[in-house]
Amino acid sequence: MKQTLQCPVSSTGTKAAWMVVIAGGLMDVVWAVLLDYSEGLTVLWPSVFALAAITVSYFLYVLSLKLLPAGTAYTVFTGIGTAGTGLIGILFLGEPAGGWRIFFIGMLLLGITRLKLASGGETVQPKGGELI
Repeated sequence: MKQTLQCPVSSTGTKAAWMVVIAGGLMDVVWAVLLDYSEGLTVLWPSVFALAAITVSYFLYVLSLKLLPAGTAYTVFTGIGTAGTGLIGILFLGEPAGGWRIFFIGMLLLGITRLKLASGGETVQPKGGELI
């Protein structure tokens, strides 16, 4: 009979995984803004940094999947990127700040927060290798 050892998932590991998702979402904002400055990948350094930020962003997301369910983690990851990019556009890039736009960005942030709270300590069994 084959036996396997399973390490229990600690709350510290889960918190670290959520911090990694948030960091990945913030990197999502960075690459989205840099793509704007790259002018369609025709300006060298913004393009290089954007591609590097994309790599880091998705690496962090993938890393978080060792402990977090993919659906919840991806929703939070992309939500932070979407809302953050919208806010940066309004605050620093001169994009219009209509009431409905701000309302829906706020709804997105509220949804992300509620989704995270609703997931509670939801985790998946650790998959391969060391955790974060």
